[in-house]
Amino acid sequence: MNQQLNASKRHQSVNGATLSARKILDFHLHTNSSEYVWEDELVLDETNCNKRVSVQTLIYFWNCWKDKIVNVLKYLECLKSQDFNDYRSYGDFCLNYLGVWRQYNNGNIIYLLLNSDAEWVRDLDNRHALRSGKLASINVHQLVSAGRNYWSSELLSIGMKVLDNLEALHKQSSKNSPSVWCHVLCPAYIYEVAKFLLSSNYPSLQYHAKVLQKFVDESMEHFVDSIFPLEWQESLNKNMISLKGTELYRNIIREVVYKHIGLKGNLSYGQIGSAMVMILRNGKLGNDVYGRVAKWFDGNTPWKEFVESLSFNMGLESCRGSALHNHDDMKEVSHVWKFYRALCDTYEANWRRADYITPDCFLYLIERLLILLSSFKGCIFTTKSSFVDWLIYQEWSTNSINPTCSLFADLHQLFGVVHEFIFNIVRQFLYNEKETMEWIKKSCTEIKDYHSLVVLRLVVILCLLHLNFGKSLNLLVDLLGRNNISGKLPREFYDALRRRQKRDIQNVIAEAFEKIGNPLVVANLGEICPEIACPDAIVLDMKDTRRKKDILGILFPEIGVPQDHAGAS
Repeated sequence: MNQQLNASKRHQSVNGATLSARKILDFHLHTNSSEYVWEDELVLDETNCNKRVSVQTLIYFWNCWKDKIVNVLKYLECLKSQDFNDYRSYGDFCLNYLGVWRQYNNGNIIYLLLNSDAEWVRDLDNRHALRSGKLASINVHQLVSAGRNYWSSELLSIGMKVLDNLEALHKQSSKNSPSVWCHVLCPAYIYEVAKFLLSSNYPSLQYHAKVLQKFVDESMEHFVDSIFPLEWQESLNKNMISLKGTELYRNIIREVVYKHIGLKGNLSYGQIGSAMVMILRNGKLGNDVYGRVAKWFDGNTPWKEFVESLSFNMGLESCRGSALHNHDDMKEVSHVWKFYRALCDTYEANWRRADYITPDCFLYLIERLLILLSSFKGCIFTTKSSFVDWLIYQEWSTNSINPTCSLFADLHQLFGVVHEFIFNIVRQFLYNEKETMEWIKKSCTEIKDYHSLVVLRLVVILCLLHLNFGKSLNLLVDLLGRNNISGKLPREFYDALRRRQKRDIQNVIAEAFEKIGNPLVVANLGEICPEIACPDAIVLDMKDTRRKKDILGILFPEIGVPQDHAGAS
């Protein structure tokens, strides 16, 4: 069947391609979910759709068939005006499939029914059907009406079967697979298929609208539950990163954000925190999104001002210019201060109140503030997971990043209080274990594991604070000497940090980060980054490495290919 489909495409045969795609789609729909193969790669084209049945091949052949039927419907829409040249081949398929013979009579066109008892013509009022010899005929209006009803019903019917299959596959993956990738894939495709059908406005939609909306709502819930894991290993999955670059992913996030905070009354810090993480963890969602979110944040001035600043030139996290000489530079500095004030407002609020921000959301925002601060000095020390998220938000564009050393001299004076804020947060959360545990209890049932992950993230933040701004080493030494802290850290991570005597601290921290699967990344954004000799770190020269493909090649080298951390053109 695949060979027939590929041959039809090569010969531009709409008939063959449509019928072949439908046969393969039907085969998928009749295959038991236990027989589906779970693929590890987000690669979907003709070359990998042979010899297996998977979630991605199901969607591939659904789209192949669906796109053809959409064009058939477009042909019918154009038929009354006879302006259907763009869809003529789809019209020929439609008439052949339905058993309709087009006949010209004195400059007029009549449509002869080769089978007047066919299912698709049953709803026609046969009293108005004319006879042409032994064949009944209909006019263009009747053809358009009956044909549209038939094909739209067919599209909705098959679409619902695809959704049922995807739902069954999602339930199976939830039980049998620990992979976040598997948990995310089905909800994403359920959302895509259901939204398409809901937006179709076809006549029979009224019978399916409620069920389709339920598919949309539940798929968004399942999607969000899986895409923001507390552990960074899953966020570094190449497939997850590829998915985040798609318009489908951004559409889901937009709708989730709208649904999450588009409520009456003042928003809680929990709602604000999760909304901000969703916004900052994805590619730029657009000024219209930021405008709507800012309006909903009316009850919280600091966060409202920060969200409004996100829309400035859709690129505030790029440091441009030589010093604070122009308006854009001042706006970028203002953006950092608004972020800092919003986090201060959240930190100083009563954390015991209902629906306070969760630890993972708050720490993610602190990590983002830290990478934003470090980008001003032209050389970023960060973790691989944070760097990837930052680049995703930048939409992998580094063309506008061009900081210079003239700004570096002013950094401590400019942002010293922000550095102290991050330092004090880490110290308080780690020293005041009782309060931290109470905060964790409010947002997680698996308290022991969650607490260990929070402690690890706090120590990682402390390490990055030292690498970027030359402080906090004494606090790090003190923390490693406390059993209640060191006992919650991964053993290899702790051992690497403890063996720091007579070694360069960059190498020590890079080795420790490597042990937890979240390597240190050193990104040179300008001309002022010192030469880095750190075997366990990933070093990127962003002046030379600007294409997404090249950046990914360094961050995620292919197995068996020697890794060159120095950058690539």
